[in-house]
Amino acid sequence: MTSIIIEGESGATEAGWSRIQDYLRCPKAYQFKEVRKLHRPVSMQLDHFSVGTLVHAGVAKWFVAGMPDPERQPKRYAKVLAAMEKEAMNSKDAMTPKAMQDACRYVLEYAQHWKMRPKPTVVATEYKLGPAPLWPGEPEHSWRTARLDDVSKYAEAGGQLCIGERKTTSASVADTIKQYQLHGQIIMQTLLWDHSAQGKTMHGPIAGVVLDVIQKGYNAASKFGRVFLPVSEHQKKWFAESMKEPLLKAAMMQPDSFNIERRVTGCTFMAGRGRVDCDFKELCATGKSALGLFVKGPKNEKPGPKDWE
Repeated sequence: MTSIIIEGESGATEAGWSRIQDYLRCPKAYQFKEVRKLHRPVSMQLDHFSVGTLVHAGVAKWFVAGMPDPERQPKRYAKVLAAMEKEAMNSKDAMTPKAMQDACRYVLEYAQHWKMRPKPTVVATEYKLGPAPLWPGEPEHSWRTARLDDVSKYAEAGGQLCIGERKTTSASVADTIKQYQLHGQIIMQTLLWDHSAQGKTMHGPIAGVVLDVIQKGYNAASKFGRVFLPVSEHQKKWFAESMKEPLLKAAMMQPDSFNIERRVTGCTFMAGRGRVDCDFKELCATGKSALGLFVKGPKNEKPGPKDWE
């Protein structure tokens, strides 16, 4: 008898890791982005963001479809391509044809690589956890959410139930594994699994996280790797404790809050194989004169006279 896979919707969650990561990187950038709602007007999503989104959608559907062989089971594999097309159509920002072309190639290479290897037993894909506390008894302002790429029993973890976390990147598989071996996103996911109604209460305990890396091949075939990352109770405890103060400060921040810390170490940061600028680097460098680069809120309104401060 085939088990029914829980299939959720894609997309970031309202209180996910990316939001608190923004605060940890630089509280001032967090105020600009999350509190004052400043952003740069764009009509076309950058290809590397589009490719990651589309690959996640395609691999999630490949899992749900039973991990079909693209050559021998083309009708079942067609569901994967349909899911990617749907993701592109539903995106709030337009995606280029090249992004779709590249993403389709990476997903095809992923399916060809893993089809002959031990397959995970899938319980859920795009599975949302929370809102839930990182530790029992924590106040609601600190409750977080997460969307798990998958929840499966992985051979890499001896057949134990794990969170599957997929990373589509230009960095090497080895470098990506190093980056996430002790990472806030990984630890937060396991904490939410322990303490949310959708996690351990419903499905039982997990052994850890399986990092599923897709290294994009620009002029060559892509590379893939999976590694089991256990998360100890020691890690969970210190992480939950360390999040108390930043989550409280982030919750209390207002648009007109002043003397918000600027962390100059966050003006550039690594993304894939290179460094990128913080979106608000110009505001911190030149102040009010850079305000014209930004719009405000979902209606793309003109920023106010003090939004640069």
